[in-house]
Amino acid sequence: MPSVKFSVEYPKLNAIEGLTAAADRIVYFTGPGAVALATLTAAGRALIDDANAAAQRATLGLEIGVDVQARSAKLDAISGATPIADGPHTVGGITITTVGGIITAIA
Repeated sequence: MPSVKFSVEYPKLNAIEGLTAAADRIVYFTGPGAVALATLTAAGRALIDDANAAAQRATLGLEIGVDVQARSAKLDAISGATPIADGPHTVGGITITTVGGIITAIA
């Protein structure tokens, strides 16, 4: 394929044309008219070809309720608990036991 040169009216295209194409590389802008190449791995391609966030989570093995814990009222209760003394504390229907301010048991 013949080399194509762009006119001065297209400085951004000229900047891209000045790069050396290579496998597994992608063009990105580093400034208003400056470009560079970044490495694009197979893992990166697998992520950016996903149609939406749910598909990306599946690609990453982070599906909510499958690979990671879904939101839960019990987890909300645990994160909202503020023990003021050692011993058992009941919050949101669960009991959190602390020793030295550290959670030691959840039931």
